[in-house]
Amino acid sequence: MNFKGAKKTTLALLAFALLALTGCGDTFRDLEGVKGQDPSKVEIIYNVDGFPNIVRICVDKVAFATTTREAQAAIFRVPEWDVPFCGATPK
Repeated sequence: MNFKGAKKTTLALLAFALLALTGCGDTFRDLEGVKGQDPSKVEIIYNVDGFPNIVRICVDKVAFATTTREAQAAIFRVPEWDVPFCGATPK
């Protein structure tokens, strides 16, 4: 490879690295300027296949279930977990 070829390859790699690094930010958020919050409590449950892909989450004493899978991920409300898992006051 000559000097021009090496220079083009280096520039291409630098451009790729720059694009890759700028894609690692919070670009997945739909709202801008809103601070994120960690869940109040998290528990990871291993599925029958041995992978940790069921997650119980509490946010302000409100329970949700979600998955750790990237594809077909979902989050849904589980009111039955509010009191025993999240420590909510019984109604």
